[in-house]
Order: sequence, then structure tokens, then C-alpha cells
Amino acid sequence: MLVGTVLVLLFYVMAAVISWRLYGVLFLLPQLLFSLLWLQHCHASSQPGHDGGPGEGLGVLMVMAAQAMLIVGGLLAGVAVAAGRGVAGAGIEPPPGGTGEDPTP
Repeated sequence: MLVGTVLVLLFYVMAAVISWRLYGVLFLLPQLLFSLLWLQHCHASSQPGHDGGPGEGLGVLMVMAAQAMLIVGGLLAGVAVAAGRGVAGAGIEPPPGGTGEDPTP
């Protein structure tokens, strides 16, 4: 649970200081790893003679909780930062005859 909380806080910090493309990649990378973990678990549990043991249900529940925390936390961080950037940029108007973009690349 602590690891999930730390990762969610890390998403908030990253979303505030990095570009949206990089944030999207860093948000989707752990989800890809969780998907691979689920595929491996489903393959192993579908084999004949599979005996998960008494702790398998608890392990599955912990992985589900971690994945849910990453999904909800990452999406909330993205929405919060998008709203913050919208509010911060709401009072800025482009100069007359200009596009309002930064002239330096």
C-alpha cells in the first residue's frame, strides 16, 4: 500500500513538471507491466494440476489494489494538473498580431 501511495505522489509531481507525452509514457509503462503480470498469472493458473495455495488469493488482491491505485491516482493527477494549467493560463492573452507562442524552440 505504501508503494502505491508513493507512486501516486510521484505521478502528481511528474505531471506538474514534465510534458504530456512523457507523462503518458510513464503512466502507461507500469500498466503494461501489470498487464504482463496478469497474462502470466492467467496462463499459469489455467495449466492442468495448478494448485495456487492459500496465499494466491491474497496476492491477486494485492496486485489488483496496486493496479487500481495506479490507474485512479494517475488519472486524478492528470486531471488536476490539466485543470491547474488551464487556470494558470486563463488570464494570458496573445499579443496583437502574434500567435502567443514562445519564439524560442
